[in-house]
Amino acid sequence: MSKILGIIDEDGFPVIPEVTLINPVNNYEIKPKAIIDTGAIELHIKAEIIKSLELEKIDGTFTLHPIHGRQPIDIFKAGIRIQGIEFGLVPVRTMLNNFPFDLIIGCSFIRDGKMVYDGTDKTIEINI
Repeated sequence: MSKILGIIDEDGFPVIPEVTLINPVNNYEIKPKAIIDTGAIELHIKAEIIKSLELEKIDGTFTLHPIHGRQPIDIFKAGIRIQGIEFGLVPVRTMLNNFPFDLIIGCSFIRDGKMVYDGTDKTIEINI
C-alpha cells in the first residue's frame, strides 16, 4: 500500500506536494500546484499547463457547469507521479474556470484508497 501525504492550506484546500505531470511523447515534466477535490470526479488541469507540456488531445466530451450549463472539454493523456509513486498514464481534462491551483485530483483517482482528513492537525493522508 502506498501513502500520499498532504496539508490543508489556510483556505481549507487539501494540497498535495511533489506532484509531477509528464508528457508521454516528449517526456516534458511540470510540477503543478495540486489539490484533492472530493467534489470533482476526474483530473482537471489548466489550459496553460496543457500548452506547456504540449499534450496531445485524445478525446473530447461535455460536462455540466453549475452556472454555464453544458460545456465542451478536451481530454488529454499524461503521466502522473506523486511523491515518487508512479501512477502511469491517466486521462486529464481541461479545467473550466480560473482556479488558484493548476491540477485538481478528483475522486476517481483515489476511489480505491482511503483518505483521512485531519482538520485539527491540518493534514491529509491517502492510502492507495
